[in-house]
Amino acid sequence: MDGSGKSSLAKALEGFAKSLGINVKVIHFYHDNMLFKLFKKTGIIKPQIVNENYFSQSRKHSTKTSDEGRPFIWACAHFLDSLVQYLASRAMYPKSLLIYDRFLFDYFVSFENLKVPGRRVFNLITPHPENRYLLETSYQKAHRRKPENNLQFFKFAASEYKKVAKEHNLKSIESGNKSIEQIKTEIIKNLQ
Repeated sequence: MDGSGKSSLAKALEGFAKSLGINVKVIHFYHDNMLFKLFKKTGIIKPQIVNENYFSQSRKHSTKTSDEGRPFIWACAHFLDSLVQYLASRAMYPKSLLIYDRFLFDYFVSFENLKVPGRRVFNLITPHPENRYLLETSYQKAHRRKPENNLQFFKFAASEYKKVAKEHNLKSIESGNKSIEQIKTEIIKNLQ
């Protein structure tokens, strides 16, 4: 869930694994497609300046796309792009502990919000790592941490992530009032 502390937790888990001598790699799952990332990296597309105007425009865009929906082919392109990222990371780091700070399950929430037709088909091709967690926090706190999205989205996402967690057997951890150290300890105790 956006704003729940995923990236901070991934760094803490990485540090802990390294302290034990474990080869570890944090994989930040990008939801931009790889071509877009390549254009940004080469300077063809300039990064946007993050300010209140950016947040306002981002919230307007989120509302508009949620209202209009997205086609199935758009969802396929984004999902398959991330599936390739997953498979590539597994192939590139076969002897490492891989920590994903987001995963394909995030698409289920996004696709529901964007009213993607046929979205249930993605459940059939999603890999299920042995240890999978959902960090939860209140939608208000998530919105304060990630103001580029509108509050309604976070309210929707909080409810939808609970459904995804149940359907895909994700272990839910309330992160809103816990330190990263407390969350890290809770996850380590629950590892299989």
